[in-house]
Amino acid sequence: KDLRRREELLTSRIPLKIEILDGNDLEKERFLGDMYLIYGRIVSRSDPGFAQRLYLESIAHLKKATDHRHSNLENSTELLAVSTTELGILYSEDKKLDEAIDMFQKAIEVSRLVQRSYLHGRLRSQNILATSYRLLGEALVKKNCQDKAIGNFEDALELYKILLTNADDSLGAIENDLGLTLFHLGEVLLDVNRFLEAEEKLVEAFELFEHLNAIHVDNVVYLQNESRVADALSQLHMAMNDNRGGYEELRMFECAIKSHDLRHST
Repeated sequence: KDLRRREELLTSRIPLKIEILDGNDLEKERFLGDMYLIYGRIVSRSDPGFAQRLYLESIAHLKKATDHRHSNLENSTELLAVSTTELGILYSEDKKLDEAIDMFQKAIEVSRLVQRSYLHGRLRSQNILATSYRLLGEALVKKNCQDKAIGNFEDALELYKILLTNADDSLGAIENDLGLTLFHLGEVLLDVNRFLEAEEKLVEAFELFEHLNAIHVDNVVYLQNESRVADALSQLHMAMNDNRGGYEELRMFECAIKSHDLRHST
């Protein structure tokens, strides 16, 4: 019953817009794909199974919207990459790793198409591409494919660093994604016993999150991420008898406690 009510809510918002777009089938498909993507995001936390259905609907409509060249083809292609990535995230959280890997690989293909074919959307598609590489790396780690994961994390790093020089990151979102990529790359390098490279990446991630938290005060996500990085780095440095481990452990607790207090205060 709940699913039906949600579907009724979705479809009740659409008819007027569809009537306006009558006669423009490709734009109609783009609009429907966008609507299913939006509603998928709305319910993704509360009902992941229903969100997966919505993303599949979004992808189906956006594939139709990208079948032929039209004035909004670039936007339709970008939306297709986003929907595919979002579905991959839900598959990964649902432990459907093969399906998740397939979605991230498809998102990479679509994002590369935008990169090659259009000028206006290159920064947006570059962000989608970098994120897809990072998420693909995370899924491959869960499948114990460390060597492939390292390659994808390195591709993501390169793209995020280019984005930081070209895009507005006043809210710190790109820097946060860059820090997460460094963190995951550092951890997988530890797994394959490349300790010096792992330390380099974890130190870079730690310094980046310290910088983020100094600028964006009281951001729960950035605090949690710094705490995670500080935990991994402090353990590594303590094993190496490096005095920096004590400070990093202190930062781990400080960030964890502060993020906990902020979550409960709001």
